[in-house]
Amino acid sequence: MRKLLLSPSAPRLLLVWVLALAALLPFLGHLAAFGRLFWFADELDMVNEFDRLGFGRWLWLMFAENFVPLFKVLWGGLVFGGRGSYMVMLAVLWATHALNVGLLAAWMRRARFDAFAFALAGLVFGLSASNLETLTWSIQWSAVLAVTFFLLAGLNGSPSEEAGAPGRPRRNPLGVIIPCAASALVFSRGVLTGLIMGLRMLDPTLRPPARWSRRLLVAAGCAIPSLAVALVIYAHTAGAHPASGPGAAHWRDKVGFGLWFFSLNPIVPFLAIAPENWGIPAVGWPAVLLCGLGKAAVIAVALAWSSPAQRRMLAPLLALDLANACLLGYGRGEADLGHAMSSRYQYNALLCFAPFLGAALSRAADRLVPRGGLRVVLLPALLFLAAWESSRRWSALLPPWVEWRGGGSRRLLLGTNPVPPGYDLVGIPFLDNVRAKELVDKYNLH
Repeated sequence: MRKLLLSPSAPRLLLVWVLALAALLPFLGHLAAFGRLFWFADELDMVNEFDRLGFGRWLWLMFAENFVPLFKVLWGGLVFGGRGSYMVMLAVLWATHALNVGLLAAWMRRARFDAFAFALAGLVFGLSASNLETLTWSIQWSAVLAVTFFLLAGLNGSPSEEAGAPGRPRRNPLGVIIPCAASALVFSRGVLTGLIMGLRMLDPTLRPPARWSRRLLVAAGCAIPSLAVALVIYAHTAGAHPASGPGAAHWRDKVGFGLWFFSLNPIVPFLAIAPENWGIPAVGWPAVLLCGLGKAAVIAVALAWSSPAQRRMLAPLLALDLANACLLGYGRGEADLGHAMSSRYQYNALLCFAPFLGAALSRAADRLVPRGGLRVVLLPALLFLAAWESSRRWSALLPPWVEWRGGGSRRLLLGTNPVPPGYDLVGIPFLDNVRAKELVDKYNLH
């Protein structure tokens, strides 16, 4: 421990923890607003299902297009463990988010990005108000956990490439395989983790070198659970979902949705999110093409100016971003194109793009800003600007969002006894008031 604290990399390791803790600031700074949120839509539906079917049977049933027994164990266990408190659900969700910020920064540090690069990535990813839906709705813990396992797989599969710290000759493959399987079992698009990490194991530049027989075995261990879950999902949704049926048409719409997702996210919602549109501004194809070219330019610059070790870290993130665009285009292609900028999609988009932005700006500063007084002032100023721009909209966004996602339901289910008959719950029109009140009382939902 003493050697670690005295090593030149100790300040950068400390920065990883600082970034993880800083990610909690929006939650802690608006704790009263978060405390007014309430069980919403799919959450009440899941409570209703496990109450009606029994917890054990419910675990193995599809949830929409998701086969997520591990997520159901964790989420359902938290409902009981937290004694029905929605604030407990949100606190765990935000703690997982903070962990993800720390894991991302640690992975970038291991790949020998400088402190500015991973600090900027951590601040943009950690503080962004465009994550509004993901970080205010416990059902989105599913997507956040999938990111956790993706980052764990990436970090465990990367040798320590810090200066003066030689890579380990061998790594336990379970440190990669288990997170890949877990990611597939908590979120439908979590199946991408195993496929991407499996391909990564086949990268001939990966260090330290290993026998190809070993690499193939690890790659198969990563990919097979994901493929199995993907087949289960397909078997249960083919023909039931318009976008996955055998006669699905409108490929132009699907490709268009995917292009909008990849080109516009996360920059356009990040800059344009406002209470009246929730990150879905009015844009057209010219803006899509311009933003797509700009995003591609940042990615290209980051890759061109990065070292081989850094490119090995960035490549899985780019693959995840592109694969998400393909899956969303395929599954959501018949929706309005503007929905490609939905707040719930920003978490992965920010995760994938923020490291490229940090890397590109860091190398640009190396080339354009001489070392000395200007650099000492400019780089912290850029970090402060990134943190401010990322977090400043939370205050404006939360009040109307909380009223929609909590205020009305709290007044109906906690403030009225008996509740009036009817179907007045926002987001779940098929659950009647009386049944919802029964669930609230039985599970102490508050």
